[in-house]
Amino acid sequence: MCAAATRAQGLSDDDFHPTDTQVEGIQQSCTVNETGILALQQKVGSAIADWNKATAGARPAAALKQLDGYFDQVRKDGGLSGRKAIYILCVEKALRQFVDERRETPQAVVGSGSSNPLQRSSFSSEEDMWRNGCKQAQDDAVSKLQPRCGDRTFILVGSECAQLSGSVRTYTAEVQGECRGK
Repeated sequence: MCAAATRAQGLSDDDFHPTDTQVEGIQQSCTVNETGILALQQKVGSAIADWNKATAGARPAAALKQLDGYFDQVRKDGGLSGRKAIYILCVEKALRQFVDERRETPQAVVGSGSSNPLQRSSFSSEEDMWRNGCKQAQDDAVSKLQPRCGDRTFILVGSECAQLSGSVRTYTAEVQGECRGK
């Protein structure tokens, strides 16, 4: 009766909330044949929409902790037969699975960073200056990207930094990474 959650597709990289269409798919996968189920589906859909709004800026783990409260409100309305209670449990479980799958999917992040202005006379060679400047620029980019991963781990995938010329140089690095894990 309770099918697996709809795969997380069509979302922005940092959002774990299902779209309205995906919520409908989750609800359809859990539907039961019972009088009054349409009204219950509307209540559940409304509870999920309220949860989406309330947890828009939250991390997935924090948002999942709040999910119980939204489903408890629907349960408190009473008058739930065994089938309707199973329907609510199925939707809640599928929604949790959806968020967990989304959290486990690596999230691509891209950003740039800059070095401090560097003087050529402070380094033993062009290559030494380039390495130092690019390292500073990469570290700056990574420090900006790590917070975007929240409770997930930032993994550096790639970095590009051009070798410059001149007596004073500021290097810029373009960094590609992924947020992984829970």
